Amino acid sequence: VTSATVRLTTPNDMPVSFTARASVAWLSVQPPSGTAPATLTVVADGSGLQGTQTVYTGAIAITIAGVTAPLTIPVTY
Repeated sequence: VTSATVRLTTPNDMPVSFTARASVAWLSVQPPSGTAPATLTVVADGSGLQGTQTVYTGAIAITIAGVTAPLTIPVTY
């Protein structure tokens, strides 16, 4: 299990609502929603992964209120 923090900031620390979701089952993000600025914790848990792959890829998508396209953070595990 590997974790990292991501700081979600806004200009002038203006509060903005967000939602965050992982693209694959072995990846999670907390909190899944809230108000930025915020600190998110991303966890990659490969304990249930099977197969011969040595590198797994996924992403965290952060949707911000009023913004059409989500911010995508690629994750390699």
